[in-house]
Amino acid sequence: MLRIFDDIYILKGLIRGNMEKLYKKAVTFSYDDGVVFDKKLIDIFNKYGIKGTFNLTRIDKDEEKGWVTERGLLVSGFNLLNEKNIRIYDGHEVAGHTRHHYSIDKIDDETLKEEILGNMEDLERVFGRKVNGIAYPFNTYDDRAVEILRENGFLYAREGRETHSFDLQEDLLRFRPTCHHNDAMLFELAEEFINAEYDDLKIFYIWGHAYEFEDDNNWDRIEELCRLISGKDDIFYGTNSEVFQLQKEYERR
Repeated sequence: MLRIFDDIYILKGLIRGNMEKLYKKAVTFSYDDGVVFDKKLIDIFNKYGIKGTFNLTRIDKDEEKGWVTERGLLVSGFNLLNEKNIRIYDGHEVAGHTRHHYSIDKIDDETLKEEILGNMEDLERVFGRKVNGIAYPFNTYDDRAVEILRENGFLYAREGRETHSFDLQEDLLRFRPTCHHNDAMLFELAEEFINAEYDDLKIFYIWGHAYEFEDDNNWDRIEELCRLISGKDDIFYGTNSEVFQLQKEYERR
């Protein structure tokens, strides 16, 4: 059983107005690691009515410590035992990223299960809501991880290989994104998606890490993308869970 929304929520939240017709375009974002730069990104998303999914690791991070990029940027994460930090993610989805961000293909079965399910339990406890998905750390995964997710009712899991496509994918536990926000084709893909008319549902899925905007000094890039794609009547702006539930609704019809 999927631990997600009920059909009443789907019908009220994902069907356009009072129409008996579902959206045929959906945009969603996915950002990893739970870093302090998530706040600035969420402020931009909120400004444009965009929803995102934030894939978080351990909940007890030391905000004074972290790691340093090659350019010298200190990247630290939120301590999620602090209520103030939990509230930063209001209006957006939190998903798993394992507790310690190990490469999945390099850990044993017992550690793998604890990393995935322990992370899920931690996040559900502090946020008080279900965790429906995961982003694989280092974009690595194997059949063991997929089976754990399937057995425990996860809706989706994201890896990192881009498709440059909006087509629906059958196996949501091996989901591949459209592109990274630094992809050279980002705005070309956005324009194509905005201007196209589709007979069936298409998904524009963008992923990355919020600290990359600070490290690359290109916050204007995500601001421009959100400005470009926002406010369109024919596009559904949802979290990963909401967009994949929309896909499930299409498949049921």
